Amino acid sequence: MEPKKFVSVLQMKEVLKKEIGAANPVKITKKNGETSDVYIRGFADQQTNILLISNTHASIGLKILEVKDIFSLEYPEGTKTVEGSRILHAKWLKKILMLF
Repeated sequence: MEPKKFVSVLQMKEVLKKEIGAANPVKITKKNGETSDVYIRGFADQQTNILLISNTHASIGLKILEVKDIFSLEYPEGTKTVEGSRILHAKWLKKILMLF
C-alpha cells in the first residue's frame, strides 16, 4: 500500500490543470463520499477553483465541481503524478481522513 500523499488546494488545482483534455478519466472522491470517474474539461475562469467535468470522453454536457470539495484524486493503475503518487488526498480535509 502506497503512503498517503496530501496536497494543498493550489497543488490540486495545478495537477488538475495538467489533466485538462486527457484521454483517460480520473477517479474523484468528493468529501461527501461520492466517487466517480470523470474527464477534466477545464476551469470556469482563472481566478476561481470551479472545475468543469464530464462523465464521458465525448460528452458536451458539463458539470461543475469546486476543487475544495474534492476529498481525493486517483489516477488509473500504473500512472503516477508529478508529485510521485497515484492517489492524492486533500490536505484541507486531512482531519476527515483521519476518522477512517
